[in-house]
Amino acid sequence: MSREVLEEITSLFSGVKYDFNSGPLIERAEHIFEVGLNCQLLAHIALEELGYGLPKDMRSKELYEDTDFTFPIDPEVDGWRPGDILFTYQRPDNFDPKFLHMSVCIAVEAGAPHFLHALKFKDSERDAVTVWQLEDFERSNVHEHIISAKRVR
Repeated sequence: MSREVLEEITSLFSGVKYDFNSGPLIERAEHIFEVGLNCQLLAHIALEELGYGLPKDMRSKELYEDTDFTFPIDPEVDGWRPGDILFTYQRPDNFDPKFLHMSVCIAVEAGAPHFLHALKFKDSERDAVTVWQLEDFERSNVHEHIISAKRVR
């Protein structure tokens, strides 16, 4: 996927803010632009666009624990593919799967995966939707601990 396509994807969500309560059960598209979205809703949107449909009631915890629709992968062995889900966490010493952050691999460019995700910036004027590579997560002080990766069946 080209850099232009990645920029086009992020521009589609330009101006969208982060809203913790706007998860995957939101049905009105206008809600995203009026109120915002969270990482779970964005993951569902991205997966749908990539051709993967998952039950809407599957939030981070449910997807992390799921074995019917997804399976764990080892990216070093299996590689990354568009549609793979990355789970990160801020404090692994206080792990609770209902607070997992999730992002979706939307492209692999020269072997490097690009992840679409929504996050809350301290500066609330910044857009919530961004594309990161693995090193961006590792440098983050919020999502630096990679917990798991999964692939949709």
